Formats: sequence, structure tokens, C-alpha cells
Amino acid sequence: MTTSYSLKVADARFGGFVRLLFRWRASFYKLLYKELLVYLVLYFVLSATYRIVLNGRQREYFEDISLFCNKHTDLIPVAFLLGFYVSVVFTRWWQQYTCIPWPDRIAALIGCSFMMPSELKDYDQLDSPHNKFWLPLNWFCNLVTKCRKEGRVEDPYTFRALIEESNNIRGSLAMLYSYDWISVPLVYTQVVTVAVYTFFVSCLMGRQWLDPGKGYTGHEVDLYFPIFTVLQFLFYMGWLKVAEQLINPFGQDDDDFETNWCIDRNLQISYLAVDDLYMTNPALERDIYWNQPDPELPYTEASISNRNMTEPFLGSTFDMRLNVQNMEFTNLHTVAEEPEDKQESSEGLENAPGPTIVVSEGEDSGKKLHGRNLIVLIPKNTSQM
Repeated sequence: MTTSYSLKVADARFGGFVRLLFRWRASFYKLLYKELLVYLVLYFVLSATYRIVLNGRQREYFEDISLFCNKHTDLIPVAFLLGFYVSVVFTRWWQQYTCIPWPDRIAALIGCSFMMPSELKDYDQLDSPHNKFWLPLNWFCNLVTKCRKEGRVEDPYTFRALIEESNNIRGSLAMLYSYDWISVPLVYTQVVTVAVYTFFVSCLMGRQWLDPGKGYTGHEVDLYFPIFTVLQFLFYMGWLKVAEQLINPFGQDDDDFETNWCIDRNLQISYLAVDDLYMTNPALERDIYWNQPDPELPYTEASISNRNMTEPFLGSTFDMRLNVQNMEFTNLHTVAEEPEDKQESSEGLENAPGPTIVVSEGEDSGKKLHGRNLIVLIPKNTSQM
């Protein structure tokens, strides 16, 4: 039931997304047209009552209520509530999909809900008040351990890979079970729903077109159709419908997961892995690119132009150029080593407070060492210290 339109937007072109607006299946028109029709009927009933049924005094009351609702409608934080709520629901929706187990990485039929009568008997005999989805995986681990002892699984790496993959599938099923058990807090869903519906109920009165002769601000013209109110309805109510559709992706909506297809596909892949594809491989032959380190792959007429425009990426600094002066090496100053006899004579002075050495670049008095001046400052009364 998932609606895919990836091919339609493979290339960015003029009116790319606009073309998607004319699709009916899985569109927000399909989700909203009933609510929109009901909303417009209520709006036009109130408008006709204001224009035809009410007298002068009653119309003034109607106008006061309309202005009051229009003034306080913005106090409802619809955008904030809806934005955060849809973000939570969307993240939850995608994580549920990533938790669907796939048997491609393990050559066994696991967790597809197909059992022999003897297996079903053993399953029912396990006395547990909790869900027992993990029991077939436990059987699988026991069989793998038995095969390891009998020598059917020769190396420990394969044995470890089978056990780890079984644990991964068990963890994915446990996460799906948890998502089914723990939903988005009901109070949050209720708050968002009440905020959206309250906002548009107040808009039924606040967005009415009033008599332009009264001089009300924002009512200089008299229209019959609420254009921008309908747009707000499509945006906000469509946002709410997105959350309603994604909060449980295992239903019958247009964008829900293809659960039946997943089960059929996993069953067929599992049987192929253990029956038809077990220890089978095509004969090894030399291909047409044998001993060619840089083969020329075939290109179609449509793709050869893209190949000519594509250059290998060699790094962002590959084309950086420096001038000749910046590329020259500079002479680093070196410090001359003292003879060993001078080092031995200075060992006795290590514990005494040493002199302070100041290095300067000027022409002041001092001992010159490789172009720099050394000024030795010896503290007073060093003999007493």
C-alpha cells in the first residue's frame, strides 16, 4: 500500500513537485475532503444566517462575537503543538520500519509464523502469560548449538554470526512489540487534537466577512468564500492527518507498510536460502575484463555525457597553489650542545636556585648565541640561599 514517487522526482526540474499535486492516491485531498466539506457547510450556514436571518441588533452581536474570536484565535499555539507532535510521530514511524526483521543475512526460516503441528503443540505447552514471539528464535539457537557440537557448523565465526543475527532479529521483534505496547501518550494526542479543532471552530465565527460599511479593521471588502481560512485548514488539518496516518503504520492506509508483502517476501527468501541456494554457486570463469586493472565499462548514450562531465574527487585542497616565496624552506635555529665536562660541573648547581635567562633580539650587551642575545640575571645573596 506504500505509495512511491521516487522516480517522479529523480531529477530537479521545473514544476517537479507541482506535478505531484495532481495525484489522488495517498494525497492530502483524499484525507481531508470530507472534513473540508463539513467545515465549508458550517461556515456558509453561519454566513447566510448573518446576512439574511439576523436583524440589525442581532447582527451587531454577531459582529462583536466574530471580532472577539478573530482577536483571540492566535492565542492557540497550533503550529508549535503540531510541529513537535508530527516530528515525534514521524520519528516513531520510521523507527518501526527499521525494526522489521529481514532474513537475508541468515540462512534459516525464522519468525514467519509458520509452524509444524508438533511445533505448535510445544509452543502452546509453554505456560507463560506473556507474549511468546521469542520461542522460535530460542529453538533456532538450540539447533545452531547442536549443529556446532555435531560439526555441521565447522568454524566458530559462523556459529557466532548465526547467534548474533538471531539476537538481532529477536531484538527487532521486541522493539516492534514495544512500539505496539507503548504508544504516543494519549494526553499529547488529545491536546493536539483539541487545539486544532478549537482553532477552526473559533475561525468559523472569527473569519466571517462582516459588513464593510461598519468600518471594521480587516473588513474593507465583502467576500463570500474564506480563501485563506481554507488554506489554513488544509495546512493544519493536513498536518494532523499526517500524524494520524503515521502513528500506526500497520493498518490499511495508503502509506502504511506492506506487511503482507514483507511476510511473503521473507518466506520466499528463507526457502531459497536453505533449499535452492544452499552450497550452490555458478562456475567460475574468466570475464571480459580479465587482467585489466582499469576496465572500460559500457555506457549508454544517455549516460555517456554524465561520465564526461564527472571528474574524480582528489580532495578539496588538491588545486590549491602557493607562490614561490611561501614554498621556500626557512633555516631553523639550533642550540649548540655543551661538552660533557661542563655538564658534569653544572650538576651540583641543579638544586640551587638557578639564574633567570632572558632571550632578546636586540643589540644589548650580553653573550651572543647564534644571532640572539642571552642576558643572565643572577639573583642576589645566592650563597645564603
